[in-house]
Amino acid sequence: MRPQLKLMPDTTTRDEPSAARPPTLASLLGHRPLSSPARSAAHDASSDDDVIDVRGAVRMLRVGRNKVYEMVARNEIPHRRFGRRIRFSRLAIMRWLDSWSLQGAREGQ
Repeated sequence: MRPQLKLMPDTTTRDEPSAARPPTLASLLGHRPLSSPARSAAHDASSDDDVIDVRGAVRMLRVGRNKVYEMVARNEIPHRRFGRRIRFSRLAIMRWLDSWSLQGAREGQ
């Protein structure tokens, strides 16, 4: 026969000090929630470090979804695969685009 587990009632309330609750990742890292204008400014500052999916690459490059998949299949665009998922580094795409503009400038000379 198995021993029965006793469920303890939840005695925590929202009015208790935060020390009684487990810390969140944000509190451990020293982050505070940002208001929306500050959040968008912080997002702009860190947008080069973002990891985006195909939908994000489509928006960033302003091309069709099929075009992004074609470039991935031909290994023309920097990307990583995680199983069936494809991820892009915003910074790597920006560098890739910059190399195109440099290459075009060299060909024009």
